[in-house]
Amino acid sequence: MGVITIVAHAAMPDGSPDDRLLTQALSARGVETRLCVWNDPDVNWAKSPLTVVRSTWDYHRHPQAWFDWLDRVAGMTRLINPAEVLRWNSRKSYLLDLAARGVEIVPTLRIGAGPLDLAAQCRARGWDDIVVKPEMGASAHGARRFAGPAIHEADAHAAALLEKGGVLVQPYQASVETERERSIVLIDGVFSHAFVKPAFMTGLGDADGLERIELDAAQLAFARYAFAQAPGDPAYARVDILPTPDGLRLMELEMIEPQLAFPLCPPALDSFVDALLSRL
Repeated sequence: MGVITIVAHAAMPDGSPDDRLLTQALSARGVETRLCVWNDPDVNWAKSPLTVVRSTWDYHRHPQAWFDWLDRVAGMTRLINPAEVLRWNSRKSYLLDLAARGVEIVPTLRIGAGPLDLAAQCRARGWDDIVVKPEMGASAHGARRFAGPAIHEADAHAAALLEKGGVLVQPYQASVETERERSIVLIDGVFSHAFVKPAFMTGLGDADGLERIELDAAQLAFARYAFAQAPGDPAYARVDILPTPDGLRLMELEMIEPQLAFPLCPPALDSFVDALLSRL
């Protein structure tokens, strides 16, 4: 059946803990695997009929190279998730696409150019505590919070971010500190498991500090609906939702390189491998 490639990034060429567990699970099924760095110019991507993008955690730092890589590699191997999905998910303004399809998101303002005057724009929306982040980012890279009078300082940060791309502005969600995000893993649209993490966790993919949880029917239905609104044919996603005073809200729909916390749910590995093998 050929080699399955699992794609990582240069700072972690041997992959994340999830990647290594996935490699072991594939090997247990008799599948040969290899780990490759996405922007390594020496990789022959055509060697694999299936290439699984997993821990490309620096793609947002090299946006043009990333999109060029997707265009090139998609013609040489079958990407999981598909290139169409990865392109769409690379810019967090996909949240606005989902909102147009009926998904309740954290309120989001996209800014593509100046003049700014974020203080006035936020005041008009009733926001007095905001987060300003790059449209293309990961692991809170470039995100800063501005509250009260400090909102007047947000323009300078947004202007600096605009030099590299679009900017998103959102009201800070205080319930992230009390309710915590629910990270819901779906494989082929089927619920696998869910977990919560510390409110300000910034670790690189191990399961320390994570806690598996059960979902109620509303949370599960919300996650399934959000997954179904994505374009293309995604094999999997992590749907991050947050209970707020206004109801459930989507924080992110992670389809590029989400931590899946396999140690919290070993059967998820089998489900993931099944999804991959069905696409060979």
